[in-house]
Amino acid sequence: MNIKDILIVGVALAMDAFGITISIGLNKRVNRSKKIGFIISFALFQFLFFFSGAIMGFLFEKYITAIPNIIGGIAIGIVGVMMIREGFEKNENEDLVLKNIMYLILGVSVSIDALVVGFTTIGTTISYWIIFIDSIFIGIITLIICTAGFYFCRFIRRISFVTKYADFFGGIILILFAIKGIFFESSTDEEKSVGNGIMLENDDGKLLVTKETITSIVNSVVAGFEGVKDQQSKITLDENNDLSILLTIAVSDQAVIKDLSNNIQVRVKDAIKKSLDVEVKSLDIKVKDMVTPVKDTKEA
Repeated sequence: MNIKDILIVGVALAMDAFGITISIGLNKRVNRSKKIGFIISFALFQFLFFFSGAIMGFLFEKYITAIPNIIGGIAIGIVGVMMIREGFEKNENEDLVLKNIMYLILGVSVSIDALVVGFTTIGTTISYWIIFIDSIFIGIITLIICTAGFYFCRFIRRISFVTKYADFFGGIILILFAIKGIFFESSTDEEKSVGNGIMLENDDGKLLVTKETITSIVNSVVAGFEGVKDQQSKITLDENNDLSILLTIAVSDQAVIKDLSNNIQVRVKDAIKKSLDVEVKSLDIKVKDMVTPVKDTKEA
């Protein structure tokens, strides 16, 4: 994944942690050291779970689908119910979020999604170094967002009504996130494959053709053109599974660019249609350079 993809995934994964941060930050009895502990916990577990998921890749993907979200949702829901109960009891000496075990419980609960995302996004990356760096970015994004969440709560707590019923608000937020995790994040294999490839179906079953496979087809076709000296292809699939291709090439200075581009577009579309029985929605070509062949000169 590129930096843009990592940023999008990191922010999306951090939203649960941000919501939990708000529910914790509303409690005026949570001091600075506790807040730092939760921030580190959320960021650390996001990093560890995303990294672990990416390393394990497709090894356990078939066994881990909706189960992690359900388990995490149940854990968060239990904590939410207990917080609301504490709001009724008004016991200042026994605050649930002040217990050290909550670093582990909430840290794991909000990070299980990162494990699944690690499976389905970069699990096939062959470079462990890239996986490690991407995971570090995920953790840093979570750390920044959760820190912002606690600062945001400093302003919310100035409202006396919010402060008075902080346990109730915090518990309700946790329960809402629990419901979301249990009932609305249980994706099927087909849903998880959207964006990673094209799902083909016939009477005998389903076939997922990955972006890497499509890229290989494109590169194989383009490599057959004599006038092309360098090439890069980007495959994009929208929500309707429509295929778009951006091809960036360097060409020989002897090439007729318009004719070459037209021939490439026709040949690539035909190859994909023949191999996958899929229509290409758009194939855009960007010529980044014209290359002049270096001629060998020999002195007489």
